[in-house]
Amino acid sequence: MFTPTSFFGRLSKPVAGPHSVAKRSVHRLPYLHYKIEEGIRPVFSKKAATYHYKHIHGGHLKRLNLLIEATPSEMKALEEIILVNRVNSDDAAVFNQAASCYNHTFMWLSMIPDGRPPSEWMMAQLQTNFGGFDNFKDQWKNHCRAIFGQGWVWLIDNDGHLEIATAFNAGNPLGRRGINPLLLTDMWEHAYLMDYGNDVEQYVENWFHAVNWEFVETMLRKVETGTHVSISPEEVIQTGPTEQ
Repeated sequence: MFTPTSFFGRLSKPVAGPHSVAKRSVHRLPYLHYKIEEGIRPVFSKKAATYHYKHIHGGHLKRLNLLIEATPSEMKALEEIILVNRVNSDDAAVFNQAASCYNHTFMWLSMIPDGRPPSEWMMAQLQTNFGGFDNFKDQWKNHCRAIFGQGWVWLIDNDGHLEIATAFNAGNPLGRRGINPLLLTDMWEHAYLMDYGNDVEQYVENWFHAVNWEFVETMLRKVETGTHVSISPEEVIQTGPTEQ
């Protein structure tokens, strides 16, 4: 399981009460710029997308909020909970739930219904680092095939070089200096079983047609300009790639 840097930061923050007493964080499902109930064409049907978002992701959030209640973690942002509990084996349950929430939020943001191809600028990055889009796609599929059990496939920026990495269980790219996540595919069985059965090949192929390359490009441009990548999901979606 690899452990790269934080990316979009805080899904929820402690808020001040009427007497300026901070209240506990309650982690919630992320706001999306598309209607999850309509599915994510062509990768997730309406039923599968809704179930995954509300019940799988929602279930992790419910369990996380229960686990951190009345503990030091209840005042922390999601990424802080992950970083603290990654190194504390006594709190493996907290880490697993928090990391699963982080991963799922990243997944929703890095997809969009009827995704468009990468921009010329993004294509150039794929050419430089993978020898072109087709080679990148083949390598991505190979990493997806190599997942045994449950896991995730991530596109990361590793000190200026794009790489594909795999993580298992609740593994995510948070905590290693110089590494920033850009994109991921959920390779847990619950992601594809409802729509595809065991046809993982078709699942991954369809996923490529729902990638939010604008999100990926925005993340990468922020890394290249030296901007700290701990930004809100809404900021990424609203600003889009920087024109150059």
